[in-house]
Amino acid sequence: MNIYVVSLGCAKNQVDTEKMLGSLLQEGCEIVGSPEEADLMLVNTCAFITEARDEASAVIIELVSQKKPGQKLIVTGCFVNYYGENILKERQCEVDCWLPVASEENILKAVGKLFGEKAPAAQIPYGPRVRITPPHYGFLRVADGCEHKCAFCSIPRLRGGMVSEPVEKLVAEARKMAEEGVVELNVIAQDTSAYPELPKLLKKLCAIDDLYWIRLQYLYPATMSDELIDVIAKEEKICKYIDLPLQHVNEDVLKAMRRPTHAFTEKLLDKILNKIPDATLRTTFITGFPGETKEAFEELEAFVKKGLFHHMGVFAYSLEEATPAFPLGDPIPQEVKEGRADILMRAQKEISLKKNRSYIGRTVPVIIDRKEKDRGFGRRTADAPDVDNEVIVRNAKKIPLGSIVPVKITGAASYDVTGTAMLEGLI
Repeated sequence: MNIYVVSLGCAKNQVDTEKMLGSLLQEGCEIVGSPEEADLMLVNTCAFITEARDEASAVIIELVSQKKPGQKLIVTGCFVNYYGENILKERQCEVDCWLPVASEENILKAVGKLFGEKAPAAQIPYGPRVRITPPHYGFLRVADGCEHKCAFCSIPRLRGGMVSEPVEKLVAEARKMAEEGVVELNVIAQDTSAYPELPKLLKKLCAIDDLYWIRLQYLYPATMSDELIDVIAKEEKICKYIDLPLQHVNEDVLKAMRRPTHAFTEKLLDKILNKIPDATLRTTFITGFPGETKEAFEELEAFVKKGLFHHMGVFAYSLEEATPAFPLGDPIPQEVKEGRADILMRAQKEISLKKNRSYIGRTVPVIIDRKEKDRGFGRRTADAPDVDNEVIVRNAKKIPLGSIVPVKITGAASYDVTGTAMLEGLI
């Protein structure tokens, strides 16, 4: 059976796709590169904000329009949970199966119902993951779901409360990825720092010989323990990369968002930078949340201009029915929300340029993700895959993909830097 796969949304969602593929491929299915070649089309969706749902709808409608007799289409992920099966059946009647979140392990049973005797045997809940990332990096999801009730967020409704994986299972999964060639392990969850045994897990991961970089993403201020900060500071393999979405700094806005206070967060940032002076800080902010006055935004702008963050994302507030903030409405005009986001990003662009220029003349380890002719494109420990800056390496022709090589930085732009590889230090 040939399968065409579309995986939408974040890396956490991608892990579900990889697990479903593990089951299907273990039972003899094969991945193909186009819908025309497929017996089964599988779409794993995101529904976090309106834009994500629009993207999912567009993909589903496009695949429905291309369906041939005998082809089947399965849609899974948060989009299914957001709308509910009855509504979905009305929206796209040509979808053969809607598989909700937390039911992905039933993918073989779902396929069996659609194809009968031609289907793979539904004997196992999940086979070994089939990663769809490049061979040299992967994502280790330590938990799914979230216990926080942030007013702007639909994740608890869509994915439920936090369910953690056992430490030993995660270590075994990480060891297998290392055996497959992964040298950079990205540890993720909806709230990674809430994983109850994270310091213990990290120490065990650092003991895996073939892992060179371990990166933490999606941390949360209130669950950042002193023990966790100490482990990040002390363990050489852990990237000094702190991905800490703050969302705002004004106390009234934060209270409405149901987020930790800015006073709490400032103390946390001071603690992190005292223990990890060379830390790379990444964050996200939301502009235009209901109740964000001009003065509240200016407070946020002033904080951004302090230049603490190496990387920053800004999102104009999106009113979502599945969130606690929905009754507050959407009183701030879209152009104001987007204008405020642009102001912050322009400020961050200057900050990013300054920080990148500080690298000129330094030699730093860079992992090579892809190549075009003689040039390589990679990342420092300060850059996470898919979301952050790149290092453009001029003399990369002989460098294998996935290698970690010392690169002397020779130039800097607002987001990316350029450099020359010191090939004698190739890992």
